[in-house]
Amino acid sequence: HHAVYQGVDISDESIQIEQHSLDDVAVTFTNHPSELFGTVYRAGGLGDSAATVAVFPVDPRYWSDFGWAPRRLRTVRTTEAGRFEVLGLPAGKYRIAAYADAAGNEWANLTDMIQGLSRIAETVDVKDGERTSIDLMTTLGAKR
Repeated sequence: HHAVYQGVDISDESIQIEQHSLDDVAVTFTNHPSELFGTVYRAGGLGDSAATVAVFPVDPRYWSDFGWAPRRLRTVRTTEAGRFEVLGLPAGKYRIAAYADAAGNEWANLTDMIQGLSRIAETVDVKDGERTSIDLMTTLGAKR
């Protein structure tokens, strides 16, 4: 979904309601959300069932102050076969990386994790209503 105020996308911004009329805000929803999916492989070519996939925007402005339910930041666990799926990301360029569960203890918080993974992550372009496939290799951690 998108929220537009006076021609500007405010989906990821906050505005002071008391200073603005809501008559100028247009919210658009879609019944065709984006899908980002793939398989995480470990050494030896097997699907990694003990990994987490992190997806975050290329633009560092969205790496902090994202509130309780960030639209552009996601972490998902892999299935037993190493598959993953992320639904409903807003269109844009993202960085994506898979890390072994044991590596999750390396970071103090989400922002620290994003900064660490950004050095090794791949870039993917997510488009509204489209399915995008990407396969990843598990990293043992960002401090290698």
